[in-house]
Amino acid sequence: MGLHACGRPAASSPLYVGFKGIFVRWASKWAGATNDASIKSWLNHNANTAWSYRNSSGVMWGQWWRRTPDNYVTSWEASPGLAVSQNPF
Repeated sequence: MGLHACGRPAASSPLYVGFKGIFVRWASKWAGATNDASIKSWLNHNANTAWSYRNSSGVMWGQWWRRTPDNYVTSWEASPGLAVSQNPF
């Protein structure tokens, strides 16, 4: 696990990977409640990006700037990809 100089986990730490999914769920609720087209568009763009970087099994993870590994992804790592693809707004 990477650490910052102050000792807290780096943003790429496994401790943070699933929190993107939590953020996405709440952002989606906010977009629906406010009917904010720009947030809805942003969420859809992220969902399409996550899908474009899925692995050969169709699994997406939270690092939407690179392909999901084929060998091993935890459920916590995969949860943001699922969350962003399920925007209920």
